[in-house]
Amino acid sequence: MPIDTPNLNTDTNNQTPGIAPTSVPPQPQPQLQPQPKPMEPLKSPVQTGQSFKKPPLMWADSQQILGSIEKKLGGPVVSYYTTGSIVGDDVKYFYTHLKNIGHKEKIFFVLYSSGGDGRSAYRIASLLRSFCDELVIVIPEIAASAATMLALAGDSVVMTPLAYLTAVDTSLTHPLNPKDKSNNPVRVELEEVKRAASTLIKPDNQDKDNLEAYKIMFNYIHPVAFGSMERASNLSEMLCKDILNLRRNPISADEAEKLTVKLNRDYPSHGYPITRKKAREIGIPVVDSDAELDTLLWKYINVNRFLTEPVRTDISDSFFHTETYLNTIESVGRRIAVKQITERRLDPIVKGWTTLRDEFKWEALYEVDENGEKKVMISRLDI
Repeated sequence: MPIDTPNLNTDTNNQTPGIAPTSVPPQPQPQLQPQPKPMEPLKSPVQTGQSFKKPPLMWADSQQILGSIEKKLGGPVVSYYTTGSIVGDDVKYFYTHLKNIGHKEKIFFVLYSSGGDGRSAYRIASLLRSFCDELVIVIPEIAASAATMLALAGDSVVMTPLAYLTAVDTSLTHPLNPKDKSNNPVRVELEEVKRAASTLIKPDNQDKDNLEAYKIMFNYIHPVAFGSMERASNLSEMLCKDILNLRRNPISADEAEKLTVKLNRDYPSHGYPITRKKAREIGIPVVDSDAELDTLLWKYINVNRFLTEPVRTDISDSFFHTETYLNTIESVGRRIAVKQITERRLDPIVKGWTTLRDEFKWEALYEVDENGEKKVMISRLDI
């Protein structure tokens, strides 16, 4: 008779008979990294129920003061106010503005600028001389660097007690220049390099000592960048002489050479302020302004300061829109201005601000009569 044998192996996974199954420790679950929230689609101001704030035109104020300045000076006034730089685009719009004014016997050119491109300054100076027989430069406050070059075209230069010019020595941002902490090339002045060279290289040095000095310099300033700075310096001096020759009665070649060298090489700093007394001493035909003109010019500059303040519209906590007038060209009855429009948004992925829009628009402002009332019109300029 068969004997029933108990089945001691109750594990269906073929475990060893009679041994309790071993517990398997739980496996750790992979941690899911939080994903950055994607940027939401941009909404227009109409969708958000907002409209963009606009910079103030300050038309009535600036026109009233310009009219008073014209009456005081006794001739047509063209003003050029920049918070940006003197650039090539400005030349085209100067031509548009001057064509509307037409040729005049004398133009008073009110100049406020911290500088820019010297070649554009020369072209503006040449345009101004083409539209008048006598050019008077009027400087309320700052006319620096390339603006100083532009002022050299004046048959006379009216300066307030606050006004100053600067040196026009060359500085250059070259791809091979030393880098800043953001790895961008820094701007280097040629005179800084030359002074470093004169310190390291002495006339009584041996050739091997001079060679070591050049090695030290070229560890920081690439020879190609140095050559570009030297070339730009030659251009700066040529532009100064060419602008001086635009005057109705140009100075002699020796006087032009002396003034050019002074402005390009002799000052210890690019921003050294050349006041009206100093400007007269180096050969610039300076005329001192009187108290009445000082007051008018100061009012006009302050109006332009307010006009060129950035105006910001916050669309959301992480998205804003800014409009700013940068450069203006103005006379009685007409103004041409360039407006910069930027839009930036906080990007949660890169954790920084991203520029979504950065554009420039030129606008013309003028007055028209509608039913006996004057109305300011704004038109877009496209060349």
